[in-house]
Amino acid sequence: MAQWERVWSVATVFARLALAAGFLSAVADRFGLWGPPHTGQVGWGDFAAYTAYTHQLSPYLPDGLQDAAAWGATAAESLLGLALLAGVLVRWSAWAAAALLLGFALSMGLFLGWEAPLSNSVPAAAAAALLLALAPVDTFALSVDRILGRKRTAAAQVVGRVVAIAALAGVTACGSANGSMPATAAASSAPQVSVLLQQALPNAEGKTFTSQIVDFPPGAAAPPHRHGQAFVYAYVLQGAVRSQVDDNPATTYHQGENWFEQPGAHHVVAANPSASERAKLLVVYVSSTGDPLQANDPHS
Repeated sequence: MAQWERVWSVATVFARLALAAGFLSAVADRFGLWGPPHTGQVGWGDFAAYTAYTHQLSPYLPDGLQDAAAWGATAAESLLGLALLAGVLVRWSAWAAAALLLGFALSMGLFLGWEAPLSNSVPAAAAAALLLALAPVDTFALSVDRILGRKRTAAAQVVGRVVAIAALAGVTACGSANGSMPATAAASSAPQVSVLLQQALPNAEGKTFTSQIVDFPPGAAAPPHRHGQAFVYAYVLQGAVRSQVDDNPATTYHQGENWFEQPGAHHVVAANPSASERAKLLVVYVSSTGDPLQANDPHS
């Protein structure tokens, strides 16, 4: 029995540290601590990219709630990562982590296909959290709980429920438990551009009119970019397109809706939030003749 207790202790410490590392690494990624977007194995690289990813996986939520879901998931993963790392309320933290990971796996499966959560081992991480939650409490070695001799008092249970509720609040964000999935999804498809007309304007010397159809396959997203000194008008022909320009709030535009971009604007997010339907844009530029119509950010 003593030997099995030692094995359980090693296993619970390993499970805690692995789960904590996964949560905290994902949070670090979305704040750029692993590097800028689209470099190396970075999944998001900044919070705008992560927010766009949550929009892709939760198209059923209104715009305001999608942004809140992204922050809720980040808060939940940060809280759970730190709690598991320190070994605070281990059993409650493990239950909350299992619920959060199962929510992630379900959302990824529904909106990205079931290969996504399976290849990224999200169900396996949820199973590890569930086993940790069911482990004998006296095997929680190297933990604050063990050091303080914490028992299941009423106060501890109340605090534990708060941890669980905070974690469950992030389930709707639909983010991956690790940073590899967004890069994989983004790499799988990109917007396809077809030029309809490009003509120098006879009554505006030095200016050129260009019209394009931009076709977004399901889940496709363009990297952050600028259109130089062009004035840009965009009209949604089909589906829906998620767009954020400069520091304005990200907005989902549906068929028949439109927006414009001033010269020099920074187009931070341009993505199809649907995992199953295509989206198409009519984009019109009035640019300086000879200027490139799009320049991606240097790290894109």
